[in-house]
Order: sequence, then C-alpha cells, then structure tokens
Amino acid sequence: MSDAKTLPKIPLICDRLPDCICVMGQKYRILTDFRRWIIVSQILESNIRLSLKTEFVIKTVCPSLKIPTGAGDEFYISFFNEILSFALRGKPDLSGRKGEKSRDTEKSFDFSADADLIYAAFYSVYGIDLDTAPLHWWKFLALLTSLPYDCELMRVIALRRTDLGGIKDDDMRKKLRRAKAAVRIRQN
Repeated sequence: MSDAKTLPKIPLICDRLPDCICVMGQKYRILTDFRRWIIVSQILESNIRLSLKTEFVIKTVCPSLKIPTGAGDEFYISFFNEILSFALRGKPDLSGRKGEKSRDTEKSFDFSADADLIYAAFYSVYGIDLDTAPLHWWKFLALLTSLPYDCELMRVIALRRTDLGGIKDDDMRKKLRRAKAAVRIRQN
C-alpha cells in the first residue's frame, strides 16, 4: 500500500477544493466564489498596466491580505503567479495548444457579453440560480465547460467559432455571416 502523501490529488470528487495559495512558503486564504474570479478574468483581459492588474487581482481575491514587511517584487510576482495557477485550476494551459497562437482573432466567449446565456444555462441545465448559489470557482468552471452542446450558450459559441471559409454555398455563407454578426462580442 502506498503512503497517503504520494496518492494523487483529485479535486472535486475526492479532495476538498483549495481555499488558499502558498506564496514563498506562506499560506494565504483567498476568496473562491466564482463571482470574484469572473472579475479576476476581466481584470486580466483588460489593457491596464501589469502593476495595477496585480494590485486589483490581489484586492479582489485576498482583500484582507497583510503584505509582509519588506515584500518586494518577488513576493508580488509569486503571489500573482499563484493566483493565475488557481484561476486555471492548477493547469498550465487549458487550451491544449501550448505556444500556438489562435488563428481566430474574434472572441467566442465573454463573461460580460454572455452573462444572460450563462445564467440561463446554469438554471435550465443544472437548476442552479447563479444569483444566489455559492459556487467555488473550480466547481463553476467544471459545470460551465460541461454544458451540453444543445444549450443556447454553447450554440452561440459554436456559431461564433464557425469558419465561413469552408462554406461553398453563397446563400448559406451570407446567412451564417449575418447570424455571426448578430452574436458577435462587441469589444469595449
């Protein structure tokens, strides 16, 4: 029988979900509610400078953080990297395309633009009211990425991802172009 310390960690189904991060040997409790992490994702996608992003992200998920005396750039970089790791559920790259740039320049999903569709999908598929549900970020992501293809959110995402270059029929291509324009994510 193997030692318990060598057993693999299996969050969500066998292990408790994390509620802290470890930075330079010190544990820091973080807020794990999905709403906070949606805000984090919006901060990370924003065009503000990195130092402000770091400050905003830390205040969002760890508002009562007592920064160690004399903490320098190394502390902030480590803290930020741990937050990114948590945001990605400890997975280095969720896209599966390491180092590969997307050919698609248009976004196919956005928390703000798709808020109504996300809410409706969770309510209709899982019976979860996101207005009141206290969901850990990792649970939220597991449910979000497991939505069935026939729900409206997933149909909209599939339409946004449709490559019109492979459509030979002119009428069909025009219809799809109009449909894509109707669900396009408008950049702020």
